[in-house]
Amino acid sequence: PLGSLLYDTFRLGRVPKEAFFKTYKIEGIGEDFLPPTLNFDYVDDVVQVGDRESFIMTRRLVREEGIFCGGSSGTALVGALNWIKAHNVAADQKVVVILPDSGNRYLSKIFSDDWMRENRFLETPFGHGTVADVLRHKPNVVITADPRETKRAVVAKMKQFNISQVPVVDSGQYLGIVSEVTLLDHLLSEPEHSEDETLADIVSTEVAAQVTPDTSLDSLADAFAHGQVAVVLDDGHVAGIVTKIDLIDFVGQRTK
Repeated sequence: PLGSLLYDTFRLGRVPKEAFFKTYKIEGIGEDFLPPTLNFDYVDDVVQVGDRESFIMTRRLVREEGIFCGGSSGTALVGALNWIKAHNVAADQKVVVILPDSGNRYLSKIFSDDWMRENRFLETPFGHGTVADVLRHKPNVVITADPRETKRAVVAKMKQFNISQVPVVDSGQYLGIVSEVTLLDHLLSEPEHSEDETLADIVSTEVAAQVTPDTSLDSLADAFAHGQVAVVLDDGHVAGIVTKIDLIDFVGQRTK
C-alpha cells in the first residue's frame, strides 16, 4: 500500500534514513517495519497501490466475478494489472494472482457505501468536495453577536446585513445561534419585553448543525436534516455559515 515502508526499502536496498510513513486503510499487508521473515532475494518487483483503487477493485470482484474477497485481494489484483501494463505482457501469457483474504470481515467497511463515502473512496453526487470549498466559493464575512447584546440590537443587525441567523460567540468561542425563528418564538411566548433584554436566554445549539472546514459535502447535506443552516467551526471558532442555498449554488456552478 502507499505509505508502507517495504516499497522504498526494496528500491533502495536498505531501510530509508528518512522514511516517510503514511497511514492507509488496507489491512493485513504493508508494514512500517521489516518482518524478520521477509527476504527480498526472492522478490523480483514491488508495486504500490492506493486505498481507493484497492477497495473499488474489491467491490468489482464481488459484483462482476462473484468473488467475495477482502481489501488486500483488491490490492493484489490492481498491482498485477498495473505491472502487466508497465511490462507489456502479451495477451496469451498467463498471470496468477493470489487473493489472500475473505470479505466477511469488511461488511461494515469496504462493502458499506456510507463508510466508503466517509473515507472519500466512493464517488458521490458531490464528488470529493468539502465545506472549505463552499466557503471559498461564497463571500465569507461572518456577522456574530455577543451574548450580552440586547435582542433589539441583534434584530437591527439582522436587518442591516439581511441575514436570518447570527452565531453567538464569547471571547471567540462559539456558544450557539440566534435565528429569526427563535426570536419570533420568544417574542410571541411572552406579552411584555424590556429593551435591555440580552440574548443569553435564547441562544440555541439545536437550530444549526455544526461542521468543520474538512467536513465532506455528503456529510454537510446530511447535517442539513438536523438544521436549516450549518455553522462551520474551526478549533471552536466560527469560520463561516453555510446554508442549503450555498450548497445548491456551489454544486450548480461546478456542474456547468
